[in-house]
Order: sequence, then C-alpha cells, then structure tokens
Amino acid sequence: MARSAFDLRFRRRLQDKDPIPEIAIDRHGLATAVNPTIRIGSLAPTQLGPAFEDLFATGGTRVATNLASTNATKEALTSYRGRNTGRYAKFATLQYFATAPAHPTVYVLSLSDGGALAVFPTAHTSEFMLKPQYMTSLQITPSKTEALYDSAKRAIVTDTYQGQALAIMQPSGKPRVLAREYRLVDSK
Repeated sequence: MARSAFDLRFRRRLQDKDPIPEIAIDRHGLATAVNPTIRIGSLAPTQLGPAFEDLFATGGTRVATNLASTNATKEALTSYRGRNTGRYAKFATLQYFATAPAHPTVYVLSLSDGGALAVFPTAHTSEFMLKPQYMTSLQITPSKTEALYDSAKRAIVTDTYQGQALAIMQPSGKPRVLAREYRLVDSK
C-alpha cells in the first residue's frame, strides 16, 4: 500500500528518537482501541490538543503543565517566546489563540506496555497586528503563502493553522508529544 506524502512527512517529523512501544493486539491480531475520553495518566486523550495549544497561547502556564518536555513541546514554547522578537517587533505584535480543530476526532490505540498511542487534532490562530501608533501609517504585506488567501496589505494578518500530533500516554506520568504537523488553512 502506498503511503501519502503527509504520512511520510509526519514520520520524518518524529522529534524524539525513542521508539514507539508495540501496539497491543487482541487474539485476532487486531489493534485495541481505547476510549479517548478516559484519563490515562495526567490527561485524557481528548485533552491533548488543548494542552498542546496552551504552549502557543500562554507559554504553557495552564493545562500544558500536564505535558512532558519533548522536542515538540520545546519547539512550541520557542514559538511562544519568540513571538515578539525580531526585526518587526518594534512595529507589530504576534499572538496565538487556540482554535477548534476542523476534524476533532482523537484516535487512541492501546500499547503492549499498558500505555496508549494517541493521534490528536490541534489548531491555532496567529494574529500579527501593527501596534496602535503605527496602524494609520503602515500596512503589513502578507507572505507568499498568506497572499494565496488574501493578498491585500492590511494592519492585521490573521492566520489559521490546522494540525495533528502524536503522543504516547502512560498510566503514570505525563503524555509525551512526539511529533506535530501544521498546515496554514486560511489567512485574512
């Protein structure tokens, strides 16, 4: 069976080098699904998306405190910390807001070691806005990708990202987000 380009990119983005534990199978050789609303360790699988988005929105001060530190969580924190630095920081601010995923289904499989493997949706909006003192005299030019949705220069560029992530959850301990992948789905 051919793998999609998305599958291959997702596999390459596995950011922690620990292997994924073996999937638990039943007596018929089928993977064992887990109810995504039941808590496994510090969170239920359905809480993983909001926890991961908390890293972008608040720097991890709320529900993200229930996530283990991994390369994926560190990258999200780096985005949060660097949001108002760089050459445009004098003129504009960047903020992230959690957004409802377009496809909210969470998929969870039981692992042979008693844990679970979860694939969960994640989404956020970024708002790049001129500071009030520059709104009347400057405009933001959208990037090439943003211009596909709206090429007009404007005072605020609002981008929406939809994504999906992979986490290992253990009955004792914090979930470990191993990989995440986002795509820009709207810009206005």
